[in-house]
Amino acid sequence: MIVVRIFKGNVRGFDNLTSAINFEACKRRLRLYFSDFEKVKEKIIAGEIIDIPCVTFQKDRRINEEKRIGSERRRHLYV
Repeated sequence: MIVVRIFKGNVRGFDNLTSAINFEACKRRLRLYFSDFEKVKEKIIAGEIIDIPCVTFQKDRRINEEKRIGSERRRHLYV
């Protein structure tokens, strides 16, 4: 699962920096703030926004699993 990470304004040099990362990469930081990690994971999957000091996590809404292209190769259209 891909998670969007948004740094808040109180982080020096990273104000409003947004990046999409793998969920496994943010596990360590989330475990520092939440004791029941599985509930936090379920909340992210459900679409809730998780706020911790300096960072906000949310589910990436750009990817739709149902409409994913099977073959990434582009086909040429001949007119």
